[in-house]
Amino acid sequence: MDTTQVRVIMGRAAEVSTFQQEQIYHYTHQPGSSASYQIKFGATYKVIEMNNLD
Repeated sequence: MDTTQVRVIMGRAAEVSTFQQEQIYHYTHQPGSSASYQIKFGATYKVIEMNNLD
């Protein structure tokens, strides 16, 4: 999956960080949910890692 596909499914990230050639999208919990996520994209803008932060 690439950044565009993730945005369609997850919506806009609460925060986007850049580290070296990676982008990290931070999603905070939505109403009715206690889950927060971090999705990491590599240099080719494809998902390389996803973490549930709760």
